[in-house]
Amino acid sequence: MVSTADITEAVQNVVVCLINAANNTIPKCSPRIRKFRRPWWNEACRDSHREEKRLWNIFRRYPTSENHVAFKRAKAVARRIRRRSQRESWINFVSSITSSTSSKQL
Repeated sequence: MVSTADITEAVQNVVVCLINAANNTIPKCSPRIRKFRRPWWNEACRDSHREEKRLWNIFRRYPTSENHVAFKRAKAVARRIRRRSQRESWINFVSSITSSTSSKQL
C-alpha cells in the first residue's frame, strides 16, 4: 500500500513539472506587434472603402468597361474622402498643440 504522503508528493511533483513546462513553452506576451489605429479613419472612409471593394469584385468577375469606370470612380471618391479625413485630422492635431504640450504627448 502507498502512504498518503507519497501520493501527495507524487501529485506535487507532477504539478510542478506541468507548471515548469508551461512556463518554458507558453509565451508571456503576444509575439505580434500591436498596430496603431489610424486616428483619421472614420465611417465615411469605411463606407467608401467598402463600396470600392464591392465594385472591384464586380469588375473582377465581369470585366466590362462600365464596371471598370464605376470601379475607378469609386476608387477616386474613396481616395478623396480618405485624404480629406487625413487633412482634417492633421489640422485638428496641430491646432491642439500648445506651448505647454510636452513632447511625450506628441
